[in-house]
Amino acid sequence: MDADGLIARLEKLETDGLRHDFSAFFQPLLQYQAGKKKKRKATAKNNGLAAEDSQIRALAKQFLPILSRLLKLCPNLLSSPSTDADARSRALVLFQIFEMTLDCFDCVSPCLDGKPFQVDLQRYRLVLRLEGWKFHDNARKQCYLILGRLRSHVFSSEIEPMGSEEDSPSLFPDKAATCDPELALLVVEIVASIVRCTFKSKCKEMKEYDKILILIEQVCPWL
Repeated sequence: MDADGLIARLEKLETDGLRHDFSAFFQPLLQYQAGKKKKRKATAKNNGLAAEDSQIRALAKQFLPILSRLLKLCPNLLSSPSTDADARSRALVLFQIFEMTLDCFDCVSPCLDGKPFQVDLQRYRLVLRLEGWKFHDNARKQCYLILGRLRSHVFSSEIEPMGSEEDSPSLFPDKAATCDPELALLVVEIVASIVRCTFKSKCKEMKEYDKILILIEQVCPWL
């Protein structure tokens, strides 16, 4: 099915099989994303890197139009939370497509103008929609994903390498004096969302609350 057909089904909330069809449509991008790290190791020579750049530019040209449409459409379709079981079932599919859209945007982000955390700003919109629908566990996971991404591609030159998020939630540099205000706001809002989602989900794992205490201490310089 072509892009217009997929968008039309999405607008009509015809969610049966829709995630699968979007996944098939975006397969070139998703495959690129899955193999990106491996490809970078295998293309250490300049000509290899040039070929990779050419590939992602071609993918960006092909998919950016529909990705831009989805980035506007998905949040709008998820703007009215419901307690109805069927509506929530459809919403889960929409959230999967929203997340897939962001993953695809991440692939083509090297071709886009903007800040290095631009996709993370959009991913936080996903978090807010998840919170609105009371999918608190999913929202919290997305928050930690964003913090991990910021650590790897924004803070990587400012902090020491860390273990996994499960080992330690220490994700920020010590000072944020020269930080972009938009980035500082994003970090603070993410930590606030983690706190809300952990409590509202009635999490019973003490390690989650221990992580919150550490995150709150670390985020204070960003306030």
